[in-house]
Amino acid sequence: MTEEPEVRGRDRHHGPRRRRRITLAYSDDEFADVTAAARLAGLTPTGYVADAALSASRALDAPSLAPARAALREIMLARTQVRRFATNVNQATRQLNATGEAPVWLRHAVQLSVGTVERLDVVAAALLRDLR
Repeated sequence: MTEEPEVRGRDRHHGPRRRRRITLAYSDDEFADVTAAARLAGLTPTGYVADAALSASRALDAPSLAPARAALREIMLARTQVRRFATNVNQATRQLNATGEAPVWLRHAVQLSVGTVERLDVVAAALLRDLR
């Protein structure tokens, strides 16, 4: 039998020392499901199971990084836009060096990049708020 790779994630918030323990046993498939869910939530499997059990017993939602995932998607889209802008800057610089005049589309490209950076600022602030 092969060893399972170490699963890293943050531990859940620890309050006063907990004295009660519950031992759980899973099949390989069940353990893989729990481990995958824990990774998505940014927790260790043990922390995820503990949080999920408490959430279920208190009729709350299971641990999730859904808001962070949405912010990550926004950041990745913004990254793509910034890379495109960098390509436009290179093209504009090439034309400016060759002709002495900036391309007509440069103003529009700069406006798009300013909007992208502003959106990235909003998403970063929301992500920071969610992480607190």
